[in-house]
Amino acid sequence: MANVKKVRITEELRWAALKYRFYTLEKLQEAIADGTIDNMLKACADSMHGGDTRVVINAIRKNLSSQQTNMKKATYVSPENRDDWKRYELLWEYTGKLAESVRPMATGLPESVRAKSRWMLTKEEMNAIKSDDFKTLDSIYQNMMSKKSTNPEDIVKVMTMEEYLDRLQYISKLRSAAKAATSKGAAVLSENLLSKLNKGSKTTLSAEEVAELIKLIK
Repeated sequence: MANVKKVRITEELRWAALKYRFYTLEKLQEAIADGTIDNMLKACADSMHGGDTRVVINAIRKNLSSQQTNMKKATYVSPENRDDWKRYELLWEYTGKLAESVRPMATGLPESVRAKSRWMLTKEEMNAIKSDDFKTLDSIYQNMMSKKSTNPEDIVKVMTMEEYLDRLQYISKLRSAAKAATSKGAAVLSENLLSKLNKGSKTTLSAEEVAELIKLIK
């Protein structure tokens, strides 16, 4: 049998432990609403995965999927398990929203780093992004700025703050260069169409010019 690597999470985040601690649906809903489970997730990410909550969220959802499979197979539901489906739905919806909120804007990221938190990218990994991809570079910059202001303690567990600020300055330069390149391209396109557009309503644009205009206004 192949050795399948299991992602570690704290015992308190597993189905049985969550069910025992938040033994009514009301208590579970309250724990979700007041940030109790958020803090449990963050503690697990900090202690086991260098602050990467996405790994923890994915592991919990796998655990929930296994529980769902078991519930589907059950031919009898005991009274103490009568709320399990609703509990599962609450946790599945909650972790789904979390997964979406921390999903990296990875369209411009190399495949090798798409599973990595944006604030942890090295200069070499930043260089692998297309120099004119402002959207991706900006997403990294914004993520790093947010991390510095909200969870600086996570950063110093992975690298020195001096190194982090150096990477932040580097992505800022890449981002600025991409923005300038984008602005320059738009200006050229606008100039190419300006004279024709100024002729008024009877002006006819070619298919290529229409495509350029659509690209400009997006």
